[in-house]
Amino acid sequence: MQRSILSDRGVRPGRGALLRGVILLLLGPLLVSPGAAHAAPAEPALKPLLTGLLDRSGPPPVALRDAVRSYVVQVAWKDLQPTPASLSTAALDQRLAEAREQGARVKLRILAGVESPGWAKRLDGRPVALRDRHDDQSGSVPRFWTRAFAAAYADLHARLAARYDADPVLAEVVVSQCSTFYAEPFIRQTSDRRSRLALLRAGYSPAADRACHRREVDAHRVWSRTRSGLALNPAQFVTGDGGRTVDDEFTVAMMRYCEHRLGERCILENNSIRSPIGSLDPDPRQPHYRRMYRAMARHAPTLAFQTATAARMGHCTRTLDWAAQQGAAYVELPWNAADAGCTPTILADAARRLG
Repeated sequence: MQRSILSDRGVRPGRGALLRGVILLLLGPLLVSPGAAHAAPAEPALKPLLTGLLDRSGPPPVALRDAVRSYVVQVAWKDLQPTPASLSTAALDQRLAEAREQGARVKLRILAGVESPGWAKRLDGRPVALRDRHDDQSGSVPRFWTRAFAAAYADLHARLAARYDADPVLAEVVVSQCSTFYAEPFIRQTSDRRSRLALLRAGYSPAADRACHRREVDAHRVWSRTRSGLALNPAQFVTGDGGRTVDDEFTVAMMRYCEHRLGERCILENNSIRSPIGSLDPDPRQPHYRRMYRAMARHAPTLAFQTATAARMGHCTRTLDWAAQQGAAYVELPWNAADAGCTPTILADAARRLG
């Protein structure tokens, strides 16, 4: 006995309904909208933003871990890539494993400049001797503004991203190609005349420096899931006659460039906050930091800060209050924050208001 074809309700469909069903079956693929038929693959999920308080020297003391839950892992480029086209990650892997065991997430700060590998320092010429008057230190830096050095920095990050971009423990990587002594690429030790002249003799120019800043941001596009932090300062440049200048507008332009090239992956940062914040601009006629902070505040919550050292930080509560008022996602603390009056109670309160 032949079985009848039944509808959902047990009634035999008519011939018209059968014909419509056949037509839909044949033409269905053609009726799908072009956007649905050729949908672009979904963007990789961006890792959550770090929030609250970070210890910038590594795992925080046990007594502070209720308030300080994330921290910075700092490594020298020379330790990661002692030879070209290599990657030595045993030490970094260990530190990420430790964070994973603690249930912590970290920010990776790779020191370039004086901490670059010897082979990278010699690209396009001998290293350049500089003196940093801020902390009374000297060292040699690579010709960071050249295309060869930019290519080496980009290669480093391509290798790191291939290994760690999917690791949920690593939340952020710092942009540092154009840096000298600190992972703050807009600082040029321009208060020291010999350093200015040494840069010029090595082929430095303001135009090449500006190009360096754009290239270092571009190098971080290989990180598709991990955010990148750009530490801002009023941009320092050495002029062609051996003088010095500060270009506030370029700093603001780089804020826009970072957001344009990296989108939500860009975090705008500054590593100088203290109390009173106005002390960063000793000459009221040249409010460089005030202008920069005003521009940065428009980009919250992808905004973060690091305090000055405990000796320069000033009043802990006021410094952290100021950061929270700017809409910062997080603040990095010095290892000895208690010396600036940062008690567990003060830190717990600040952690609740950040992010």
